[in-house]
Amino acid sequence: MIWLTGKKCIECDKYISPKSTRCRTCSNHSRILDLPRWKRVGRKEYQRIYMKTVYYEKKKEADRKYVHRLKKELFGLLGNKCKQCGYSGQAIQIDHVNNNGSLERKKFPASNATFLNYVLRKVKADSKDYQLLCANCNIEKELLRRGYRP
Repeated sequence: MIWLTGKKCIECDKYISPKSTRCRTCSNHSRILDLPRWKRVGRKEYQRIYMKTVYYEKKKEADRKYVHRLKKELFGLLGNKCKQCGYSGQAIQIDHVNNNGSLERKKFPASNATFLNYVLRKVKADSKDYQLLCANCNIEKELLRRGYRP
């Protein structure tokens, strides 16, 4: 179809729509030929590259946001401050009252999110097995448990 504007393709001089610079044939051909042959990838290779770069980065970001949301909810239920000294900054940690944290964590080796989900369900069911301690109080409790006396 000849357009009334008289605009032509920059490569083959065919008449084109007023909004474009190349005809359909030239634009498809130039997209393929923009890369040298050794850099062109097939569909499978493109999918592999996409999964490695874009998809996993998006998934990592979504997982990070999910863990942050779980921690925020869990800390809110446990009081948002250290049980012993009242500290409410960034160094708050979840402490197991019965000192069985390592045994519990071994049940969930794959992900921090599944462990936090488990703890959140137990806290919502009124379990008193968890408390929030700041990093200093938590390490002091652990050292006392091991019998270390300075």
